Amino acid sequence: MRNILRAGLGVAAAFTALALSGSALAAINPRLVVDSGIQGSAKTLTIGARVSQNDDWVGRLQVYIPSGYTLPATSSLRGSVTAQAIATEIGPSNIIKMQGSVKGSAANDAATISWATTNCDNTAHAETWTISLVGGSDNWTIPVFLDNTTGSETQFGPQKLVMCFGPRESGGTNPQSNKLLSLSITLNGVTAPAKLGDYTWRSLWTPFAGTQGNQAPVTGDELNQSATVEAQSVVHVQPASLLIAAKRHGKYVALTGKVVFGGEGMGGVRVVVRHGTKSTRLVTLAGVKTKSSGTWSLRTKSKQSQWFQAGATIGETDLGASSCKASFGLPCVSATTGGTALASRLIHVK
Repeated sequence: MRNILRAGLGVAAAFTALALSGSALAAINPRLVVDSGIQGSAKTLTIGARVSQNDDWVGRLQVYIPSGYTLPATSSLRGSVTAQAIATEIGPSNIIKMQGSVKGSAANDAATISWATTNCDNTAHAETWTISLVGGSDNWTIPVFLDNTTGSETQFGPQKLVMCFGPRESGGTNPQSNKLLSLSITLNGVTAPAKLGDYTWRSLWTPFAGTQGNQAPVTGDELNQSATVEAQSVVHVQPASLLIAAKRHGKYVALTGKVVFGGEGMGGVRVVVRHGTKSTRLVTLAGVKTKSSGTWSLRTKSKQSQWFQAGATIGETDLGASSCKASFGLPCVSATTGGTALASRLIHVK
């Protein structure tokens, strides 16, 4: 475990060209990264999805939730979302950054999800969510279904999230005919598995038929089922903590702490310290790497009362296509190790 984590400390490098599994040429080469977060007693989960600008147009993304994880009830669902998309109605290279939220769909949202229920995920749903995104003069509404798995797919988890990115035509829920590049969904109140170990998140990506690269959409929104590919992300569920302590020395404050994962101090982890006169308004002070024992220290000048908090991410890395073992008899094109985001307690130095 220690060697695996050391190979992937910090945020993974920029996306590289992904090798393909088998002899079939995939129209999309996606990447899935599932990060867990610990802030005090709160638990968060971030599902990150990305394709390259020249990949085919993603029509549907299915993410299988491993046994042991429980997502928040729709009635208490709270989550933030960021995305990048090509607004093809404006131009083939017009990339827009968007942000928004995910919430449970209301009874009067039938028009919003009608295309998705007919053309993307025509089955019974346990829950229905809606992602609402805005950026510049653009907006985008994306239906998300929580479905119970059936048949052979139950071995990969009791439920799956199904995200539908159509219709492609401009107007309605997709005014600028947005083509997905990346999506990051952070959910609060997630219950993690009680049993320690490695949990594999699997995803299936299906492009639309009849479109390549950044071309504007063609007539019709059929999914190209034969071009579906798989991507995976492994989450290490282990006890983890980020410790912080502080002591004033005249006009200076000495900050110390330790990063612990699975009972071991983790060296080479970048710890970012934030500070401020109010606990609710912290800004970045500095970053420092942990020593081989997992300990870290920082000395800063501070004459007035200050609040301090440290944060770090452990273990996110790209494992490559060779580590992706196909689960569905389809090409498995990428695998990652998800990171664990840690936040220390708030500490007040007078």
